[in-house]
Amino acid sequence: MVEAYARHAASRGGHVRGTTRGRRNPPGRSAGRAGAQEDPDRKVEFAAYQLTLNFADGMVVNKIEGEHNARLVSTAGTQRTTVTADRLDLDFDAAASESTLRNAVAAGKSVAEAQPVPKPGAELPETRILRSEIIRLKMRPGGQEIDNVETDGPGTLDFVPNRPGQPKRSLKGDRIWIAYGAENRIQSLRSTNVSTRTDKPPQQGQAAAPAFTQSKEILATFDPKTSELARLEQKTDFHYEEGPRHARADRATLEQKKDLMTLDGEARVWDPSGSASADRIVMNQKSGDFTAEGHVASTRLPDQKGKPSAMLSSDEVLQARAQRMIATDNNQKIRYEGHAVAWQGANRVEADRLDIDRDRQVMEAHGKVISQFTDKPKQDDSKAPAKPKPAAAPIFTVVRAPDMTYTEESRVALYTGGVSLVRPELNVTAKEIRAFLKDADEDSSLDKALADGAVKIVSTRQSRTRTGTSDHAEYYAGVEKVILADGEPLLVDSLKGQTRGKQLTWFANNDRLLVNGVEDRPARSIIHKK
Repeated sequence: MVEAYARHAASRGGHVRGTTRGRRNPPGRSAGRAGAQEDPDRKVEFAAYQLTLNFADGMVVNKIEGEHNARLVSTAGTQRTTVTADRLDLDFDAAASESTLRNAVAAGKSVAEAQPVPKPGAELPETRILRSEIIRLKMRPGGQEIDNVETDGPGTLDFVPNRPGQPKRSLKGDRIWIAYGAENRIQSLRSTNVSTRTDKPPQQGQAAAPAFTQSKEILATFDPKTSELARLEQKTDFHYEEGPRHARADRATLEQKKDLMTLDGEARVWDPSGSASADRIVMNQKSGDFTAEGHVASTRLPDQKGKPSAMLSSDEVLQARAQRMIATDNNQKIRYEGHAVAWQGANRVEADRLDIDRDRQVMEAHGKVISQFTDKPKQDDSKAPAKPKPAAAPIFTVVRAPDMTYTEESRVALYTGGVSLVRPELNVTAKEIRAFLKDADEDSSLDKALADGAVKIVSTRQSRTRTGTSDHAEYYAGVEKVILADGEPLLVDSLKGQTRGKQLTWFANNDRLLVNGVEDRPARSIIHKK
């Protein structure tokens, strides 16, 4: 039978080599058997402790069964494929005195390794090593190229780098299917109940944290020219971990060349500095920058830099909602767009767009800006036992403007474009207002406010209304003092009449009024008679 198989191989331009050791074997079976079949574009080698050859009519081989240390090596133009197992069954198509490999089944500790063949001027892709109890290979018509490979049960697939800069990848799944294209180049890979690990090359001498993923399904597609991973899709209950960064979603897509991971469906990312959730999140795996879109909700832990204020507290978590969020520079720069609102406790800022620079400690708000800060209840410094008191209504400072810029170093919020500031019994409007905020541990959130341009201040207390106008005004919250200056300052008191002067100073909580007149034109008052 060995001679017949040799004649068959010779008839198609190839030859087979073999050796037989030990005692004489029954017809069609040999021990310690090895063989090789060579064609112009392909070489197939096989070996096993025991080989059984089956022939069709015309003594054409239609099946080879190898047992105990079975091994198949197929070398083509771009790839060398090696399959080892306890048992290896090869099925051939036998027609017109020729047989071509159709299927191969490896059973028992099966390993299939696909190693690229070096070619001048071409970069080597990774070596792929598939392990499973049973591995099935199906060949394309003609038996020269692999059509697909699959496992019958759980398996692992390793992508071993062959050049600097390539990551090392591994995959585990309940079943694994691999499809091939022309020249034995891997085309796609899918698996179920899968977990992956990616070890990236060191960056600037520092070891990179491995990346881990889990999902119910995975589909990977590869570049048809280079066999490099191009796109990776993972569906259903996706989880991701890379050092301190974590993510989860219904579905995830990785674009390898861009190093972008897209999370869809109840997407969420988080790290020690906070978290963000949205309908979709696109994250750069290299930098950690991400863009979140649709029903965005984020939480940022307080920044411990500098003294806290009502705008950026170092004691409370910063929460935000928007339609879109962009985080860059390791979450140091954050932008919220579309009905954006950010808050810490009762303090909040709303706008069309919010920009937070945590490194510079600057917050910008643009478009329909509304900021709200609350005063803390005043502490009773007396040592006498305090009697229970009903809770006082909170005191809010609400400012509306087209634009706002807040700098934590100076604790000044600059509002521009036509501004309205409202506190209990006080309303200030101007073209521009600078609000000076106090430390977060102070009773009052607002220290003072400076208003410029068409200033109007209205103070209403009980049945009395005082209205002041000027080009410049200053309001000091602690003593409720108002200073009017520039542009013909005028104070209209519903009880005491009108007062004009170069500078008018009045106190909202009492009747005090200070008037500084011009030298050549003294202050002028019109007093209503009682």
